[in-house]
Amino acid sequence: MSVDAATPAGPAGSVGGDRYQLHECIAGDPAGPAVAWRAWDSLLARPVTLTLVRPGGPAAGGFLAHAHAVSTIVHPALARVYDAVDDGSQAYVVSEWVTGTPLTALLQEGALDAETAAGTVGRVADGVAAAHAAGVAFGGVHPDHVVVTQGGTVTLAQVVGDGRATAGDDIRGLGALLYAALTAHWPLAPTGGAAALRPANASGDHLLTPRQVRAGVPEDLSTLAMRALDPGAPHGVRSAAGVAAVLADRAASAEEMFSFEGHDPPARQRRPWLAVAAPVAAAFAVLALVGWIVGSALGQWRNTPQTSLAAPPGSATGPPTPAVQQPRPVTVTSATLYDPKGDNTENRMIDASHDGNDSTAWATDAYRRNAQFGNLKPGMGVAYDLGSPVALRRVEVLTSQPGIDIQIFAGDTADAPDVSDYHLVGEKTDVGNENSISLQAAGPSRYYIVWITKLVQSTAEQGTFDASLSEVRFFR
Repeated sequence: MSVDAATPAGPAGSVGGDRYQLHECIAGDPAGPAVAWRAWDSLLARPVTLTLVRPGGPAAGGFLAHAHAVSTIVHPALARVYDAVDDGSQAYVVSEWVTGTPLTALLQEGALDAETAAGTVGRVADGVAAAHAAGVAFGGVHPDHVVVTQGGTVTLAQVVGDGRATAGDDIRGLGALLYAALTAHWPLAPTGGAAALRPANASGDHLLTPRQVRAGVPEDLSTLAMRALDPGAPHGVRSAAGVAAVLADRAASAEEMFSFEGHDPPARQRRPWLAVAAPVAAAFAVLALVGWIVGSALGQWRNTPQTSLAAPPGSATGPPTPAVQQPRPVTVTSATLYDPKGDNTENRMIDASHDGNDSTAWATDAYRRNAQFGNLKPGMGVAYDLGSPVALRRVEVLTSQPGIDIQIFAGDTADAPDVSDYHLVGEKTDVGNENSISLQAAGPSRYYIVWITKLVQSTAEQGTFDASLSEVRFFR
């Protein structure tokens, strides 16, 4: 969408003196308590979205505080918040006007291939993770608000809210995005443009997995979507950063994901509708976006009109998913205790950490004073011998004692005198019961050390700290 810079005067008046000229009401009632406008910033000569609530003052405190917090976050996958003002009788937030095609519109044509789905949702997850690190949750992670621009970039265009959303809401939204991207089915309540997608099917009380819905969906992506949809479950995904890390291993490059120029990479066949979808769907993106802002984000749902795009006959299933190389498990040849600063007495039941049975475990001794091994040593762990040098993609760690901190090191020996002699290839703090840790590329290594740096309160004896590894699995 575009705005004619030669006609700055807004037919609906202005806000902020004469700076923001109001051109078109795109959601809500202009005389009501919440309304959004397509506006023109006459000072900086650019189109903006202006979201206004009445009254201002204390009633708009959450709305403005959230906007101020979001304005400090700069990430390529997140729309920017430019201004937040309280005039007393009203408050308004000025944000980036994002032009492009909403993911909902693309999915009405069919599911994405695995790499494009991982890349699209992974970029959003990375932006959401950056916001969570700053203490901000959006609550509007929805395919209506994920916009693919004319240049093929992916942006979460909805970043305005009232501050009541939680990180869990966003993780659930990421799971729903991934589910929809892999299947073109929507697994949550059908709101906005998602109502035009086919609802996800269930077997009894259980939602079918993406892999059950659509043949060819990789198992790891299917599992990730289901676990993110239920972040509060025992095996649920606990962080947006975790979602982003897993998807980064699977993502296509930006050049391979979407093509709007008609020049596709020869190795990947692009769908013809991508070349025309952006200009057709731009109005839909903004309408759906601001409808959510005015409704859900402010706690006042309004049945604003929604524009929809009809899918061409026969296009819903999309082309066959291309073959994808899935991570392959690597067998552990042997495991030994790695405790260079200790007395090497905790080598009992080492094999229980990789025996394929997560009901058995290797455990440390109990340490007194604190969770840092009682200040006796910087850490300890287990060295896994893979038999020959292997370049790993990820490590899965299961533990019955969530909350420990771990690092993954790689090297050519199992008994280096100090952990600093190895290459740090991955780490995770405050781990959950099940953890997938993506590894940095460091070349093939024969030995991988799972190094524990922080213990947790022991359940066996008050005032002591320990840790355990129920199962460690390696994938290349």
